[in-house]
Amino acid sequence: CDKPGWDMGMHLDNRNVFGVLILNLVDNPPGSGTQFARYYDSDIIYSGLTKKSSGVFFMNTSETWHAIKNMSDKNRYIMYIPVGIPPE
Repeated sequence: CDKPGWDMGMHLDNRNVFGVLILNLVDNPPGSGTQFARYYDSDIIYSGLTKKSSGVFFMNTSETWHAIKNMSDKNRYIMYIPVGIPPE
């Protein structure tokens, strides 16, 4: 649950994360989808969907800068599933 005003700035996930699946559990507020940019200070090149049962899967690379912002007055409900790489 991402509360109203939640703002996780542009970042990369740690290298133990291979990929991430994000699934909307409800119709989330417009504009609250995960945002992707080419670099941390670039313009947004893609915003994830917000409709119930839609989502996004992305591979964790040095080019998948992403941010989560919920600037609405409603909660954002998602299922977040990181796909990890087991330690050696």
